[in-house]
Amino acid sequence: MNVIVYIAASILKENGIVDLGISNQFHSLGGMIVSFLLVSRVNTALSRYGACRGHINVMYRETREFIQTAFILSQRNDNDENEAREWRNEIAYRALVLLRTSVAVVEYFSKEIPGWKCPELSGFELLYATPCDLWKRNSLNNNPEDDYTNTLRVPFRMAYLLRQSVSEQEGRLKNPFHVTQENLLYGTVNSFMGGYY
Repeated sequence: MNVIVYIAASILKENGIVDLGISNQFHSLGGMIVSFLLVSRVNTALSRYGACRGHINVMYRETREFIQTAFILSQRNDNDENEAREWRNEIAYRALVLLRTSVAVVEYFSKEIPGWKCPELSGFELLYATPCDLWKRNSLNNNPEDDYTNTLRVPFRMAYLLRQSVSEQEGRLKNPFHVTQENLLYGTVNSFMGGYY
């Protein structure tokens, strides 16, 4: 479109009909407008970066808080048997996997590694995070094979497993902690997911 306008202005000027030349004042005004648009675009990008960084900071903080709180609560009541140690290891691993798969969503467009192919995933967690036919049947996406859409689902599934591990503390710890303390752990997972959303 711009080329057509330029050609029309050139033809009008050559035939002596009218000179539509652009003055130096218009160039300086145009330069100011372009620089304003460039600066506003950079500010928008920086504010998005800052917001994303803030959400990732929330996820890191809540993961650390969750693991430390769960360890303290489970060790308080003389829970030093092997089953309690296994439970603590399981929730720590699942909390870290939740964090890693959430970061994989952010990294997806640069590294193109789906969330379920993170090298940190193993065992039951890997099996649970890998997309299956049920995911594809229930997909609202037109392309259920889309890796990005399936990558977005992995942290939700990991959060479910983590909540499930918290609820198993009554059966796995010799002296389980009180329901209000269990709710504290659920709240930490919810705060984490708030950073993910």
